[in-house]
Amino acid sequence: MSEKHLKTRVLFPIGAKLVFIITILLLASLGAVIFMVSALSTQDVQRTAEENNFTLNIRAGAQTESSLHAVQDTVLFFLEMLDNHPAFKQDTEFKNVFFSRNQNIASVGVIKHTSMEFFHNEEFILEKELNTAIIEDYLASDFLIVSDAMQIFNASTEFNITMLSAGFLYQSSSGNDTVKVLFFPGELSESFGTGTNTSFLINSSGSLLLHPDTDLILEGVNFSSLPIVATMQQEGDNNRQVSYSYEEDKYFGAYFRITGTDATVITVIPHDIVFEAVRGITRQNMYLAGAVMFITICFIWFFSKTISKPVRILAAAALKIEDGDFGINLKPQTKDELGLLNKSFNKMSSALSIFGRFTNKDIAIRAMRGEIKPGGLPKHATIFFSDIRGFTEKSENFTKAFGDDAANKIVSWLNEYFSRMIPCVEKTGGVVDKFIGDAVMAHWGTASTTGNPAEDAFNCVKAALMMREALIELNAKR
Repeated sequence: MSEKHLKTRVLFPIGAKLVFIITILLLASLGAVIFMVSALSTQDVQRTAEENNFTLNIRAGAQTESSLHAVQDTVLFFLEMLDNHPAFKQDTEFKNVFFSRNQNIASVGVIKHTSMEFFHNEEFILEKELNTAIIEDYLASDFLIVSDAMQIFNASTEFNITMLSAGFLYQSSSGNDTVKVLFFPGELSESFGTGTNTSFLINSSGSLLLHPDTDLILEGVNFSSLPIVATMQQEGDNNRQVSYSYEEDKYFGAYFRITGTDATVITVIPHDIVFEAVRGITRQNMYLAGAVMFITICFIWFFSKTISKPVRILAAAALKIEDGDFGINLKPQTKDELGLLNKSFNKMSSALSIFGRFTNKDIAIRAMRGEIKPGGLPKHATIFFSDIRGFTEKSENFTKAFGDDAANKIVSWLNEYFSRMIPCVEKTGGVVDKFIGDAVMAHWGTASTTGNPAEDAFNCVKAALMMREALIELNAKR
């Protein structure tokens, strides 16, 4: 055996201790395990799964309903302002303010009896590389508007990105107008994320509008063949929990009709996932049973001392390192694997401490977590610099006003300024690289990135605008 292996070999392996304990524990707990498994009620499990699925469906439906009606109400308010104040139609600033506060809306089309009028979010269209002419042709196409209910359509197939369009009637001063809105679902898409329960949005024709799998949306899949859709159309109610089979698989499903629209949120979960999760929970509950725990404590009481105390120390040390405190110096108290792990912790914290001195501390923490790999990588990044205009003159004014206390005043003044600027960078996914006197250097697309250099650059610009707004608020309080 090599010298290296001799040095790392432990005298009292934890595995040897656990083999002895677990052997005795299994003999005593086997009867209890069989009893607990047989006592579980499949009916109760199913009822719980259905209730959870129904609750998630209602939650997703309520959020979707709020988001869709928010888009409708916002557009209606915009059109009412234009209708009641004709001067706004020529006011570019009014339209710019509307789209800046509703960045998810790409275009609004108003179809009158003899004319069509379109309003476009130029910044959104440019960012998504859309074509205004194609948008207008799409909005001018025949959407079937038969009532006041808002109709939702999948526009993703037309523009090759996740987009929805909505059509509804608007009572203007000239009569009933048809309003068509093209918008990006934005935060609404997060409500249909992946998980054990899958939620998706369809319209009255069964066309898929939102789904965790964006490929299905882009393909324009139609779900009208699902049994739960047939049940929904047959029953005609607003929400219901059902169990159905589809392609040899069984599902728990629930649907929620969006009030005032032709859209419906459906949430499903396969039977297999439900009962597999229950089996896992059952195994945990069996091992946590009181009788088994009592027997276990009797056998491992003296052994737990050699594990629990070092583990607590290691857990506390791990939390400190996670918080960026690399000054860890643990003293091994045992000669088993935990003692060896203490030594490894000391080496790791020492290395991270040295690394953190030569780079951004956030970078050091992310490298420790394995989020940054060693070596150089070419990247498209956006670098940002800003400083305070006329800082030299301001410093001289501080000196004249406060004398010897000017330095403390300037530092306090700068700290207040930087404390407003830093969140603007962090909220947009940027990293503050350094402060150079009164200057801030930050970058996007380096330590973290959206995956799109254009979006990273957009986030940089967004941060700059947030800084300007924060500075205006700061100056207003001074």
